[in-house]
Amino acid sequence: MEVKDKALLIKDLSSRLPYGVYVEHIRTGMRGHLHDLKVYPLYDKTDDHIYDYICSTDFLGDGDYFDIEAFKPLLFPLSSMTEEQEKELLKLGVSYGEYALHDDIRGLGIMVDEAYIFFEFCYKHHIDFLGLIEMGLAIDATGKNVY
Repeated sequence: MEVKDKALLIKDLSSRLPYGVYVEHIRTGMRGHLHDLKVYPLYDKTDDHIYDYICSTDFLGDGDYFDIEAFKPLLFPLSSMTEEQEKELLKLGVSYGEYALHDDIRGLGIMVDEAYIFFEFCYKHHIDFLGLIEMGLAIDATGKNVY
């Protein structure tokens, strides 16, 4: 896994931990809630930039840690947002649609607080707004009955 992909996955999974995100072990197919992450950035001593990460989880809760690269979160595509979810989002004050996040016609974007509400909504509903499914970093949870 490329470092930039691993960093994106770690950021996304860290944000989803409070919402009970399910993951699947890619070799065994075993699924369960992700309940912890240990992340250790590896720094280049010459210029102090992060060149990689060691990230692991005690997936079974038995003290044995597995590399996070062996897991993929189960998420729903953004395009699968239901009408009920869109209504819930509207009640929160954020519109969702073709021009909601950035309006190219009028040159408008959304406010920071609206973006935060949108991201939290997606974390809560296990919606992939970063395209992790298309990147092969997550599994489409549609029809899997995990949530």
